[in-house]
Amino acid sequence: MNKTRQYHKRHAKAIQHRRRTTAQRLQRDRAQAQRVAKVLEQALDDLGLPEDLVTELEGRLRSQQKGIVKLFNWLQVLQFLLTSCRL
Repeated sequence: MNKTRQYHKRHAKAIQHRRRTTAQRLQRDRAQAQRVAKVLEQALDDLGLPEDLVTELEGRLRSQQKGIVKLFNWLQVLQFLLTSCRL
């Protein structure tokens, strides 16, 4: 698509957008969100992922976060020891 055609298409969409009322925009956005949700749900079904994948991932992230917190605390203690030992 050449530049002038892109410009005119974008300009026409902008005019359409300004003409819509708030209620129309809200209705259009909701419909689009529902379509996207259906497509995402279908894609997840096609992948064949287990139902409890989200809870499993949350558990893994939580355990990793605990490990990171422990490491950070240990590094703080080490830093305190190193700075307090200076003479």
